[in-house]
Amino acid sequence: AFEVRTRDELNASFYTIMQYEKWGIFLISLLVLVIASFSIVGTVVMLVLDKRPEFVALGAMGADTRFVRRIFFFEGGLIGVLGAGAGVVLGVGLCLVQHYFGVIEIPADSFLVKSYPVLLRGGDVAAFAVVMGAMTAVTVRRAVRADDMAAGRTAQ
Repeated sequence: AFEVRTRDELNASFYTIMQYEKWGIFLISLLVLVIASFSIVGTVVMLVLDKRPEFVALGAMGADTRFVRRIFFFEGGLIGVLGAGAGVVLGVGLCLVQHYFGVIEIPADSFLVKSYPVLLRGGDVAAFAVVMGAMTAVTVRRAVRADDMAAGRTAQ
């Protein structure tokens, strides 16, 4: 009796390890993103504190609190989007280098490939970009509201 098995069945443990690594890298990247969001909050809060004297001038020209809050929201969003965009470009570039040149090698001889296999999927990049965008929006919104609370104003 012969048993025919596919490559997926023969190397099930290898593919399972690769799936765990993919989720592990995603979670580590998410942790880095959370830590970076503290930097964005600090930057926006310091910017708001630095520009507080100009709020009076903006108010005299007719700007209300909501308008000023939107300025800082968009500025913080710009910081986050530029950082996220640079991270995605750098990440995709490193994945392509690994895919075509095999820079990081696997030391064990028992695997089918010599270098760490990388498969760049558009859905994965899009999912990570969506998570980064959501984190940026939440972070900046909290930074702007935190400044409103520090100033004694009520959020509108």
